[in-house]
Amino acid sequence: MLQAARSRAVAEPGLQLEVALDLGERATLALESGLVLGFRVDWQLADGRALQQILWLRYSPLLRRYALAIGDRPLQQFALRNALLAAFENAQLSWPEEASCAGSCGGRVRLRLDVSSLPAPLRLPALVQRDWALDSGWKALSP
Repeated sequence: MLQAARSRAVAEPGLQLEVALDLGERATLALESGLVLGFRVDWQLADGRALQQILWLRYSPLLRRYALAIGDRPLQQFALRNALLAAFENAQLSWPEEASCAGSCGGRVRLRLDVSSLPAPLRLPALVQRDWALDSGWKALSP
């Protein structure tokens, strides 16, 4: 799932994700049915801080449009699912309210499906069924 991530040297901590996302049959069906899928990015910085952000994947069957929401940023809309997934797989995240890092922020990062964002009837299956096992595990940041 999460292949690599790079911290960016800017005024605030930031990440460039490199993800190979395979939603699987059940998550794809849920998305195509109009359910919102939330993915949590957890970043443990080398200086001990812990940052989080959620990426939301949406599809509106009525409008036939896909959407990606990253944190509080404006919604990005797409006509094709492949365009949505490409934007997700190369997402740039930032935390403007956080203090900048001295040099590279470093640390490790994890990307996983936020099961709590699913409707109640899907939460238990998402915890136990292999189709819903969307968790990258912890990955060290690339320099």
